[in-house]
Amino acid sequence: EVLESHLAYPILMFFRSTHDHESWVSAIGAVLDAATLMLTTVEGGPQGQASATRGIGTHLVEDIDRFFRFIVRDRPLEGPMIERGEFDDARARLRAAGYVLVPDADASWTEFARLRAEYAGPLNAIARFLDVPPAQWIGDRSYVPH
Repeated sequence: EVLESHLAYPILMFFRSTHDHESWVSAIGAVLDAATLMLTTVEGGPQGQASATRGIGTHLVEDIDRFFRFIVRDRPLEGPMIERGEFDDARARLRAAGYVLVPDADASWTEFARLRAEYAGPLNAIARFLDVPPAQWIGDRSYVPH
């Protein structure tokens, strides 16, 4: 729905949540990260749904980035934009929650980093442009005072 609404009516991108520290940009980032973790880290999970969700979310980020390129002044950063330790922490939380993980953590990290690099830079550029309060794994991670 965000893909259709925000591309059809780009002004919606500028509407803020009525709740502090919440944003559609952070929500899209969290959903993309969850889908990417499912695809690269969890064995036997709902791969089809994760793949479709990731595809649509990445398409949204790419289209918004392309549409608003003229106002996003900074070149998007490259790479996954998270540290390996943060990924390992996420793996540990998934394991503690009862998920069966891909046994090769290095291969899992490599694939996660590759897939995340496709949306992390443009998503961060959108978040910075809109002054979205940083969320875990999205934004510059410093507190933005109100």
